[in-house]
Amino acid sequence: MFTIKVRPNPVDDVVTVAGLAPGSQLCLIDASGNVVANVITTQTTQEIDMRTLSRASYILQVLYDNKMVKSVQLTRQ
Repeated sequence: MFTIKVRPNPVDDVVTVAGLAPGSQLCLIDASGNVVANVITTQTTQEIDMRTLSRASYILQVLYDNKMVKSVQLTRQ
């Protein structure tokens, strides 16, 4: 149903998520389990600015209709 692409990984500044359905939810979670970004999309492509985040690993969860569609580990370098 969804063909979601997350690029680049590792991330320097901005990560782009493509293949989304409008109304999808993107949750970026740090290693402690804290949600550091939460975005409701209005388009099929969404950027998340990670420049203010520490260099570490994060989990990006893509949800649609409150169901997990994709989960990706990202590294902020």
